[in-house]
Amino acid sequence: YGTSTTYITFGTQLPFDWHGPAPCSATGTEAWALLTDGQAVAAHRAFECLSPAVPDDGYLLVGLAISAAAIGEHDHAVTAMRTAMRVDPVALLEVPGSDRLDVLLSDTADHYDARARAGYGDVDALFMVAALRYLLGQHHIAHYAIEIAVTLGDVDPSTHNLKGLIEALPPHAASRRAD
Repeated sequence: YGTSTTYITFGTQLPFDWHGPAPCSATGTEAWALLTDGQAVAAHRAFECLSPAVPDDGYLLVGLAISAAAIGEHDHAVTAMRTAMRVDPVALLEVPGSDRLDVLLSDTADHYDARARAGYGDVDALFMVAALRYLLGQHHIAHYAIEIAVTLGDVDPSTHNLKGLIEALPPHAASRRAD
């Protein structure tokens, strides 16, 4: 780190050195390992740190979405999952398998199921139900949820891409990697 103590920024002096954000201490593999081990808060911190560096990495964005939902940041989760499906429509196929992760996915899908029922027309909740149920191998529920979202007017490219994935590829929860 540098030794200077003052920077001039728009006429304001800052009495410290600023070298940008600290580098991430975890890799994507480590972030997913935290999530599959049930450590959602630590995983979310890791995904939050990693995802800006590679904004087109759908795999990291899916991890960010799942971990955000797990800690109650549901709007952030929707944004991350939609971005993942826009930039990498097959990112869901890379999600590792684990019993703990499946419990987390199921609980999270239940939350979005309830949210979809409570707010008729909540296409974001339906989108998340479709993505999460797909990951759990619940193909018919995933397809039903995405069809309702489309019927209610969800024209986001992420919805189109997720619908295509659901229709083109069979459910794969049993074949997800066990890392």
